[in-house]
Amino acid sequence: MKITKLSRQKRKSDRFSLYLDGSFVTGLSAETVARLHLAEGKEIDSVQLQKAISQEESQKALNYAYRLLSYRARSEKEISERLANRGYSETVINQTLAELKRAGLIDDKEFALIFIQDRLNLAKRGKRAIYTELLRKGVAKSVIEQALKEINQDETDIAKALVKKYAKRYQKLEPEKRKKRLYDLLLRRGFTFKTIEAVLGVV
Repeated sequence: MKITKLSRQKRKSDRFSLYLDGSFVTGLSAETVARLHLAEGKEIDSVQLQKAISQEESQKALNYAYRLLSYRARSEKEISERLANRGYSETVINQTLAELKRAGLIDDKEFALIFIQDRLNLAKRGKRAIYTELLRKGVAKSVIEQALKEINQDETDIAKALVKKYAKRYQKLEPEKRKKRLYDLLLRRGFTFKTIEAVLGVV
């Protein structure tokens, strides 16, 4: 097969349209064209064509993963699931994950550390809830436990701040009802029973 036309696309200047023997075959990124030294008039066989298409698919998956990570840090499972939902094959997904790991862009331990800090200090969530959230995101139990140990932040002060904030809202309630409202609040936020009892003991 002969590359009869390799033209830059009008709407996406970083992409090319590949024509073989006069017929359009596929779109390719500038990176793929350069990497495989493709040019008009050059002969290409089915193996080379498949390689070009495969590399293009891998590059698309990697670019999509980069875009996801530009919004926020993500676990390996989150990236894998988003790629699968886009229809990428298991082979492409594994290649993408391997490349992201090599580049240091996904690391479940680092992700867990960042996630725990954010959820504790910004979302005011308790460690019990955070542990469950990380499990849902596919982070291994051992990784979560180690991250919690390394941060070693007492959630009591966070719970106290929440109680102080909401106690004013419930100040007109009877003492027992007020305490029940605050208890339920801390429970929903995922604080441990030990923390809740310690904090509400001083309300």
